[in-house]
Amino acid sequence: MYSSQAVTAEGLFRASLDYLHKSPIAAVNDCRVRYETAIVRGRQGLLLSKWEKREAEGKALVASSEAAIAKEYAVSSITMLDRYNTKRRILLSLSLQIPFLL
Repeated sequence: MYSSQAVTAEGLFRASLDYLHKSPIAAVNDCRVRYETAIVRGRQGLLLSKWEKREAEGKALVASSEAAIAKEYAVSSITMLDRYNTKRRILLSLSLQIPFLL
């Protein structure tokens, strides 16, 4: 990845977090906001962990993201959450196609 692309990507992650933190007070307690915040922090951490002299900061962000995800969704990593969401989408699409399965 070119350094300018990495800087741009980090800026987008920071802008996403700023947007999420500027949500109304009621939305901060919303599980969707907590989920999106954890995902953004985790992805930002993955980016920083590949960045020279920022590896420790990246690992810390990934760890805090995975801790938040584990607390909220009872899964231990971003990868497991991706699998969980995939299964949930499949089950949801099946239930919409075949309502008697529910």
